[in-house]
Amino acid sequence: MAALVGLRLKVSYEGQAALELEMSLCHPESVAPYTFALETDAQGIVVDPEPMVRQLVADLQQGRAVGQMSAAFHKGLAEAVVAVCCAIRAQQGELPVALSGGVFQNAYLSTQTMQGLEAAGFVVLVHRQVPPNDGGLSLGQAVIGGRYLRDLQA
Repeated sequence: MAALVGLRLKVSYEGQAALELEMSLCHPESVAPYTFALETDAQGIVVDPEPMVRQLVADLQQGRAVGQMSAAFHKGLAEAVVAVCCAIRAQQGELPVALSGGVFQNAYLSTQTMQGLEAAGFVVLVHRQVPPNDGGLSLGQAVIGGRYLRDLQA
């Protein structure tokens, strides 16, 4: 997304483009979200970005500010996550939703997603003591490895 809006074509560190895209947000409360299409196939639920890309291209052609396009993208992505969770709930029943992974280090995306999920009646689980990115994953792997070793010794 950062490359498409001309914000960052090369990165020096992991997450740089995503961070800069988040930092470019401009007046998100006044921006309508880009839309993503949801499709269900034999593999499950697929998020199709084609409508979002078409809206983005139209905005680029009209010279819309990067901050507004960033806001529309973030809001649309949060709505897509909520829509996927609602579709899964319709198939599987009530389940809590865990927001985890490096993408949820993005404070705006996390907040928008959590608010949307809570408004839809979901119980939302978020990281509180460890980061949602690879650092938290590594800690979880160490805990599981430690338990495995403990069980082997017992």
